[in-house]
Amino acid sequence: MLGLCTCCASCSTVNKTVTNSLAYFNTYYNAKRLMIKAEDEFGYQDDKKRNLIKPRVVVVESSTLLEDNADYREVPKFLEAFVISKEKLQPVESQLDSILLKGSKILTRHAKSDYIDGMLFLIAKTYFYKSMWFQAQLTCQEMLVTYPYSEYSPDAHLLLAKAFLMQKKFPQGDEALSRAIDIAWGQKRYDALSEAFSIQAELALHFNKIEDAAKPYRRAVAQGDDAEQQARWQLDLGVILYRTHRYNDAIAEFAKVKKYSPDALAIFEADLYRAAALARLGQFEESEKLIATLQKNTNYKEWRAWIAGERINMFRLMKQQERLDAVTYIADTTYPNHEAVAAAKYQRGLEVFRQGDDKQAYTFFTAAQVKESPAYSRAARYVELMNQMQSTPAVMQNVTKLFKESTTASVADSSRDTTKTRIAADLFWLGRVNELVGRPDSALLLYCTAVAMAPVGDTIRARYMYAEARLHGFDKKAMPEAKKQADSLLTYIVKKYPLTEYASDARYRLGYTEEFVHDAAAELFTSGDRFRIIGEYKLALRKFDSLAMFYPKSQYAPKALYVAGWLYEQQLKNADSAMSQYLALVDRYPESLYAKEVYGAVEAAYKAREEKLELERVKAAAASSSAKPQAPTETEQTPLPSAGRDAVPSAGRQQSLPPAKTIGDTTKTLLVLPPKNADSSAVPTRRKSQRKSSLDGKIEGKSDGATDNKNQPAVVTSSNHAVSNDSSQNKRKP
Repeated sequence: MLGLCTCCASCSTVNKTVTNSLAYFNTYYNAKRLMIKAEDEFGYQDDKKRNLIKPRVVVVESSTLLEDNADYREVPKFLEAFVISKEKLQPVESQLDSILLKGSKILTRHAKSDYIDGMLFLIAKTYFYKSMWFQAQLTCQEMLVTYPYSEYSPDAHLLLAKAFLMQKKFPQGDEALSRAIDIAWGQKRYDALSEAFSIQAELALHFNKIEDAAKPYRRAVAQGDDAEQQARWQLDLGVILYRTHRYNDAIAEFAKVKKYSPDALAIFEADLYRAAALARLGQFEESEKLIATLQKNTNYKEWRAWIAGERINMFRLMKQQERLDAVTYIADTTYPNHEAVAAAKYQRGLEVFRQGDDKQAYTFFTAAQVKESPAYSRAARYVELMNQMQSTPAVMQNVTKLFKESTTASVADSSRDTTKTRIAADLFWLGRVNELVGRPDSALLLYCTAVAMAPVGDTIRARYMYAEARLHGFDKKAMPEAKKQADSLLTYIVKKYPLTEYASDARYRLGYTEEFVHDAAAELFTSGDRFRIIGEYKLALRKFDSLAMFYPKSQYAPKALYVAGWLYEQQLKNADSAMSQYLALVDRYPESLYAKEVYGAVEAAYKAREEKLELERVKAAAASSSAKPQAPTETEQTPLPSAGRDAVPSAGRQQSLPPAKTIGDTTKTLLVLPPKNADSSAVPTRRKSQRKSSLDGKIEGKSDGATDNKNQPAVVTSSNHAVSNDSSQNKRKP
């Protein structure tokens, strides 16, 4: 082959080496091609390209939706753009599975090749697109440790940062972003730099650190050596300030864009949003003049829909109704269903909604539902909530009817209570809808009515009272009279409904003594355990979650996390949720007896895995020496060893158990055994005969009762080892 002779052993070895290299290069090339095809299918590449050839649409009006307010405990909303929906993923599922299979083969049989770093990055991207954040994190970490100077290093750091953020590991995500920026500067990867800056800015805005959002771009402009790229970053800086309502600062930054070497798109955006900022400052004459200049410029003919959108916003702010209606009509006729026009209608809908004109607001929100528009999801949510609000008259009519019937002795008490419970639930639901759309006064009235309507003996009444107290005001900023009313409601909840999760939070907010809190935590655990015993696992989990959330310093907190994990793993067959509980136990209570048992179980799992790996290495080495090399075809599906883990050459790959305190960030191979010396009166236990099979099952990455999926793709968790989804040999004994 390739002109080499076959007359001696040395030449035969060279022939075999070259054949192997070509075979596995083809496998890697096919995997890379499949990734490009998959990204094209769900529009990932198209979205990135569109952002480079058309202006952006910026919405600055603040939504009144309660759920749009940042919740620092949740995944930032801007990350939703990186999540591939099930609908988009379904057509390319088989291609992504094929990438995992091909990657498993290369990592197992050709671990010293020059394209392992690329294969690892493809595997990490595959996991990320499949919303398997933890696996993506592990694969990125291994690639970056093994190949720190790879050409894929900036992209891998960015992907690692996203995986961290999806798991709400904000400090680790920020560190990965900083590292990505440092490496991208060295490689002059301006695309990676821009994405990293964007994520940093959005993350800062999520935590309401407005000045921190602008810092990355200020630093980039100052340090940059490419004038065109500096112009783009200068523009991005202006947009950040514009979005945060710092209009004077935004105008100054937009004016600086022309100091560099901006392209036509950058100049257009800078002038367009400078005009928009001027309009929001009330400088309408200057704003209108600048927009007219853009309209006359024939170079911007293809972007006139964006100009039309800002003209709608400008006339709305100017309160010139006739001109507003005229320009809206022209925009609808000339640019039907355009994203910029839709965004302008959404902002107009918000304005009239705040003024109380629900009918007209509904019309604008309906017209704003254009999928390409950044306001699409919020407009759709308003339409959904306003549709639900239409049932208010019917519910209030039922309330009036019930009050009339309450004076009639012929109506049975049990029947009346059932009706009251149903109507109270409807009232609470309507109150929640009004609270979501930013109408707290209406919501408070509905909550109060729900409390009055609900039977006193029904524990769900605690939920209604808690919602009423929340609107009165929990924190110190509430008015004294409102705070007094809230405290009165919370005290009643504690006294009348002590075993509810709302009573737990009420005790915390009222500042009850440690002894009282201890008793409350004990009550929650006892209540949860009762539900566990009778098989009401979801209700039990609610009690355990409330205990861990509201009483984190209680001695019952680690115990609750442990039992919750056990229920997810053994009863609900949800390995991911079980993993979440176990990791929380390790992170929060590393010195507890339960956490120490986690470490022991993980160590046992690692040892069992290493024994299997060693056996597979021997088998793979024997098979490799005897089998004739053959280049794989594009559609080849390489079967995995039945033991579950592919053999991986040991060179350059050290297998060791991570330190106990870093388990949460390094492994998914977790299985918890019952504490040996703990008070286990309420803790589920396993029989000894179950323990080895449990460890084996977790080594294979499966939870209890998993079905046999031999045709499913391999899963690469840590250290590039492929995990077979064939669980036929690893099901736990009943």
